[in-house]
Amino acid sequence: MKEYPSEYEVCPHCGNIASARNDNGIFLAEGSMLSDRYYIGVVLGCGGFGITYKAYDTVLDVVVAIKEYYPRGLVRRSEDGNSVDVCIKEDEHEYRAGLYRFMAEARTLARFSKHENIVSVYNYYELNRTANIVMEYLEGMTLKQYLDVNEGKMSVNDTLWVMQSMAKALIALHKENILHRDISPDNIFLCSNGKVKLLDFGAARLTGVTEASSKVVVKVGYAPPEQYRINEKQGAWTDLYALGATFYRALTGVVPTESLARMRGNQLKSPREYIGKDDEPIPEYLNNAIMKLLMLEVSDRFESAEELLEVLEKKKVVSLISSQNKHKIKERRKRAVAVVFAILPVLLMVLVWLYT
Repeated sequence: MKEYPSEYEVCPHCGNIASARNDNGIFLAEGSMLSDRYYIGVVLGCGGFGITYKAYDTVLDVVVAIKEYYPRGLVRRSEDGNSVDVCIKEDEHEYRAGLYRFMAEARTLARFSKHENIVSVYNYYELNRTANIVMEYLEGMTLKQYLDVNEGKMSVNDTLWVMQSMAKALIALHKENILHRDISPDNIFLCSNGKVKLLDFGAARLTGVTEASSKVVVKVGYAPPEQYRINEKQGAWTDLYALGATFYRALTGVVPTESLARMRGNQLKSPREYIGKDDEPIPEYLNNAIMKLLMLEVSDRFESAEELLEVLEKKKVVSLISSQNKHKIKERRKRAVAVVFAILPVLLMVLVWLYT
């Protein structure tokens, strides 16, 4: 997004290769303009439902990121290079439903544009038979990218900082009754200025609203049991499980055992069980906080992100006794009391016999 002599093959500012243009027939062309305002640059990412570009806002005079709704397999780029067309007429309804969800994501994000731990949205609009979300451009890398280049792990102090930042983001979301539902290393961004931002609200929806579709989309290892079930109530506890799974991965280098497999009896090691001889020790309070987040029963997890944040800030060691084990303990106590009361009359009779 800076000028340099045309004879240069490689940009001296960012290293972009001039000949490597967005010319595959899918992406918007570099140098094209959207809404007579946004100058399109390189592609930052491309997923199943959208393409994200680096761009320049000629009105605000800032670099931005623009996410374009482009569900691959449903649409193709028109001959004008800007518009999109639905490939098959029968898919028009599915395309329009996806477009509605895309705009809902934009409206959700826009509500939190001033939160320091949530990516900001500057603008969103429909254009060229598709839609675009204009967001702040972030410099840095995702948590997944960080782990990939750091032997799969993050230090305890860094993990704690990122966890606290994400807890603050969830506090803001959950206060507005919004669930993210896709927290994972892919959607946490580590900015070069030290801030941490939550990304990608494509799966977000209101708390308590059940899944209407027969399709259940989850990220294996990060999704709690209730997210696999159609018409299952989800809440803050759903995001908290995914948050625990994310930081289990960051501390251990291992994605947690999938929740449905755990329900069938597969055990989950605690983060501290992965500590090797030369590894950094994991504090008990952090180990227990993550394991509590990963409890299978909703009632055994933290009640809120506020509760989690307090534990992390005050370094409280929480109990890991599950509701099932609590029930077993209560039953044992009841049986013990029953035995005592059953034996007591016999003991009294023996004492009377001995002293008469």
